[in-house]
Amino acid sequence: METKLIPVLLVERDLKFTRFLRESLSSLTSSEIELSAAHTLAEALQQLGAHPFQAVLLDLCLTDSEGAQTFARIHEAAPTVPIVILTCHEDEAFALQALRQGAQDYLLKTKIDGKILTRVTRYAIERKRIELKLLATNGDLLKSNHDLAQSEEALRRALEEVQAANQRLKATQLQLIQAAKMECVGTLAAGVAHEVKNPLQTILMGLSYMSKNIPIDDQTLVLVLNDMRDAVRRADAIVRDLLYLSAARQIEMKRHNVNTVMERSLLFVNYDLIRSRVLVNRDLQAELPSALLDEAKMEQVFINLFMNAIQAMPNGGNLMLRTRANICDYDVAPDFLENKFQAGDQIIAIEVEDTGAGIPVEKISRVFEPFFTTKPNGIGTGLGLPISKQIVDMHGGVIKLSAGARGGAIATILLKAE
Repeated sequence: METKLIPVLLVERDLKFTRFLRESLSSLTSSEIELSAAHTLAEALQQLGAHPFQAVLLDLCLTDSEGAQTFARIHEAAPTVPIVILTCHEDEAFALQALRQGAQDYLLKTKIDGKILTRVTRYAIERKRIELKLLATNGDLLKSNHDLAQSEEALRRALEEVQAANQRLKATQLQLIQAAKMECVGTLAAGVAHEVKNPLQTILMGLSYMSKNIPIDDQTLVLVLNDMRDAVRRADAIVRDLLYLSAARQIEMKRHNVNTVMERSLLFVNYDLIRSRVLVNRDLQAELPSALLDEAKMEQVFINLFMNAIQAMPNGGNLMLRTRANICDYDVAPDFLENKFQAGDQIIAIEVEDTGAGIPVEKISRVFEPFFTTKPNGIGTGLGLPISKQIVDMHGGVIKLSAGARGGAIATILLKAE
C-alpha cells in the first residue's frame, strides 16, 4: 500500500542546507515527507497560497525579511499550518519569541537530520491539530455560554412579565370584587330604600307628635324621645347614602379652581374644626391649573375627607391641605396612576393629611368597601369613602389612602388638569 507523503514547505535562504535536508530525507528507507523549498519570504507566501502544505520549516533570517516579522507574515498567511523554526545558536532568542507567538517547535540546524525532522514535523502537525480543535471547542463553549446568557435573560424578562401580568390580574380581580360588592349594595338599596324611608318618616312624625304632648316635667321621656329621633335621622342618612351610592347619576362638569372648591368645603366643617380643636395648615399652590369638576359632588368628597380627619383627631390635631400641579410620570408611581392618565399629562395632586391615630396597614386595602369603617360604633356609616371614590372615578381621577410619615393618614386625589 502506497504511503501518502506529508507536503512540507522549507523556507530557507541557505541553498546548501536545503540540499542537505533533501539528501537526509532521501536517505531514509521510507521517507514520509515531500519537501518543497522557497528561498525568500515572497516566494514562500506565493507557494502557501498555491499549495496545501501540512507544515512549514522556517528560517527566520531571509534575504527579504528577518526575525519575528518573518514568522508573523507566514503565520498570517497560513494560520492553520504548524510552523517549526529552524535556527542557529545565535538565533535562539528569535525562535523562543516565535514559540510565544504560536510556532509549534524549533530545531537547531546543527542537530538536525531526516529522522529528527520527520518526527518533529509529525508532532508539530498533531499539536496543531489538537490546538485548532481546542480553539474550536472553546469557540463553541463561548457561543454556548452566550446563548445560555441570552436564554437566562429572556427567561428573566419572561418571569418579570408574568409577575407583572399576575399583579395586573390581582388588581383586576380586586376591582371586579369591588364592583360586585357595589352592585350588591345597589341591588339592596334599590329594593329596600323606599320601603325603609316611608316607615322612618312615619316614626319621625310620631316622635314629633309625642314630643308636643308629653308632660313638661318628665325630662326622662324628653331625653328618650330625642335619642329616638337622632337614631331615626341617622338611619335616614344611611338610606340616603345608599341611594346615592347605587343610583345612576350624571355629573355637570365645569372649569373650577381646586383651591377654591377646597376652601368653600372647609366652611361646611368649620364648627366641627373648632369644636375638636383642629388647626388647618394650608400649602396650596398658587396659580393652580383649572380642572373640569362637578363642584357640588367634589365638595361632598372634600367634606367626607375633612370629617374623617376630624373624627380621627377627637383631642385636637393638625389638618394639612396640599395641592400641586405635576406632569404624569409612570416611572414614579405606575401602580398609583392605574392607567387613567397618559405619560406627559398635567395632573393636579390633592392631599388631605391628619395627625390622628392612622389606619392599620392591613386595613388600608378595605377602606373603600361599603360599610367598612375603622371608627368606633356609632360614628360613621362606612359609606363616605366608597361614595367619595365613586365621585372621583366619575371625574376620571384616582383616590388613595396611605399612612402619613408622622403618623395619621393621607388621602391623595389625582385629577387631570384642563
